[in-house]
Amino acid sequence: MKDLAEKYLFTHNDVFAEVFNKLVFYGTGLVIREDELEDVRPGTLYEPSSDYEVREQERDVVKFWRREGVILSLLGLENQTRIDKYMMLRVMGYEGADYRYQLIQREEDIAEARRQGNRELAERLRKRKCYPVITVVLYYGKQRWKKYKSLYECLELPEGLRGVVEDRHLNVIEMCCLSDNEEAKLDRDLLAVVDMLKQMNSTGKYIPKHVEGIRHIEAVILMARALSRHKEDFTDMVNRLYELKAEGKENIQLFDLVEAVRKATDSEWEARRREIDFYRTYKFMKSIGVSPENLEKYRAMYPDIQPAD
Repeated sequence: MKDLAEKYLFTHNDVFAEVFNKLVFYGTGLVIREDELEDVRPGTLYEPSSDYEVREQERDVVKFWRREGVILSLLGLENQTRIDKYMMLRVMGYEGADYRYQLIQREEDIAEARRQGNRELAERLRKRKCYPVITVVLYYGKQRWKKYKSLYECLELPEGLRGVVEDRHLNVIEMCCLSDNEEAKLDRDLLAVVDMLKQMNSTGKYIPKHVEGIRHIEAVILMARALSRHKEDFTDMVNRLYELKAEGKENIQLFDLVEAVRKATDSEWEARRREIDFYRTYKFMKSIGVSPENLEKYRAMYPDIQPAD
């Protein structure tokens, strides 16, 4: 359930595009439009094992970036709540499988064009190059990612081989450690998630800021609950969200949920405090020998509390 909640938010094209536009491509001039993204089944194939069965490895969220019918890139997001020092090798495995799939698909397309007698198309396909695969790791942990971020760091590499083995670098975005400038670039859903993470990691609690226009409130709250150490707070928010939806309320925002949970919490605490005060006073009255008649009068003042004598 936790993995699904983390993936759910980024299945939405606007949030997925914002990660790349604001945190990866910012300053390059590259901009992804929501309607240019196309869902891809996250499973990728890789080489058969010793038992000759083709194996599959599961990615988190993967989308084609397609413009005017042409695939510009295959974009992947991987969610990490803990540091994986060999994440670089895992990502290389994912991307290698994606490139391998492109080659297989290319050969199948060429063969199909030849079967149809379309030599011109077959020749165009033969000259066609592969599209790039780009993977970004979203890391939600409190501790900085100080482990391996490059291929060289993962290898026992003699100095003489450094000129032969090409290095690779891992695209890691530390969501809890974004600078003020990076956070200022964000808006709506992604800003709400980053703000939640920062507050929960620093104080253990969450007080929402004025984040307006959230489009996927359910996905935001479910993700926050999955990442929080105090899941009961967000469980209350989720329950209140579904209540408001059942009542037909539209454009639900964070403050609608937090205020309802705060009021419920205050009400529960008030009832608990009233009960504690009653028991404390009742016990004291018995200890000093108050008559049964006066004890009954006192008990009658709290008809909803029935202490055992």
